[in-house]
Amino acid sequence: MADADYKFVASTGSGYTGYGGPINGDYTTGTSDMGLFDDISPSEAQDGYTDYRCLYLRYVGGTSATGCVAWFTNVAIDQGSISVATGEFNTAADYIGPPGTGVPSNVGTFTNITTYNSRAAGLDVGTGNDVAMVSGDYRVLWLKRVIPSSSPGDSDEHYYINFGGESTS
Repeated sequence: MADADYKFVASTGSGYTGYGGPINGDYTTGTSDMGLFDDISPSEAQDGYTDYRCLYLRYVGGTSATGCVAWFTNVAIDQGSISVATGEFNTAADYIGPPGTGVPSNVGTFTNITTYNSRAAGLDVGTGNDVAMVSGDYRVLWLKRVIPSSSPGDSDEHYYINFGGESTS
């Protein structure tokens, strides 16, 4: 699979911010953290804060692919943590509370993104080794950011999200 074989696609809720809901427009690939999380406000830094973002992985390759995984590189998070889980296809009702602050009920266990630091250690995005993704298929990732109370505020978090699999042609 080449980079051109997939796209990161936003969920609806508030444009590109990925608050959950149906698939929206395409993200550009190759950008650090794709602006999923906004800056940490002074009140969030003082009180602590947890928020969530939904991201779809869309396969657009000409052949099918198996063993599809997501992994994170160039991770630099100066406060708090970011973790990831796979989920089901989502509707606008799949998150609880103010946009981005509640976790939907159909999401797996969150694991720190540094666990998935290479393709070999990548997060299986629900295809397994025997189930192929064909062009137009989607997989869902939820990201969770936790900011501890009394944090300094402005964060310099960045990471790259990668996606790959094996062509079955």
